[in-house]
Amino acid sequence: MKKIILSLFLGSFSFAQVFETVPVLQNGANDKRINIAVLGDGFTAAQQSSFVTSAQSTVNYLFTKSPYTEYKNYFNAYAIKVLSPESGVKHPGTATDVTEPVFPVANPNNYFNSSFDNGVHRCYYGNTTKVTQVLAANLPDFDIAYILGNTPEYGGCGGTYVCI
Repeated sequence: MKKIILSLFLGSFSFAQVFETVPVLQNGANDKRINIAVLGDGFTAAQQSSFVTSAQSTVNYLFTKSPYTEYKNYFNAYAIKVLSPESGVKHPGTATDVTEPVFPVANPNNYFNSSFDNGVHRCYYGNTTKVTQVLAANLPDFDIAYILGNTPEYGGCGGTYVCI
């Protein structure tokens, strides 16, 4: 019920683009399953097959771990092919917990404005309002969502949405 109200509320204010959504795990109708949404950030149009492969790999890995292994048949998962104008994740080099830059400073134009150095060097996070809008426009019946950043660097953060 919360998702329906949230979707209706956000739908009236949402101007998010509709992106291609690719099923990466199908076990039944969405209204009878737990639906995982994997959103890419920092993947250009030319890199979308790489994103889908990475999304599939992360979903596959999740279901090698208990209790997910035992309950895999209760889940669906989708890769939402969000298009970024430029490849990569921002890294401003502003974290105070390390001597920067541990990896090169970068400022690519990515869709969710995702960036490292959110207080902590390895904390990678993006614009939650845009993520919420994209979810409402592309997979409103999601239950779990995470953002998969296009970077070889290790990092991530939790919050409204998980970023990895």
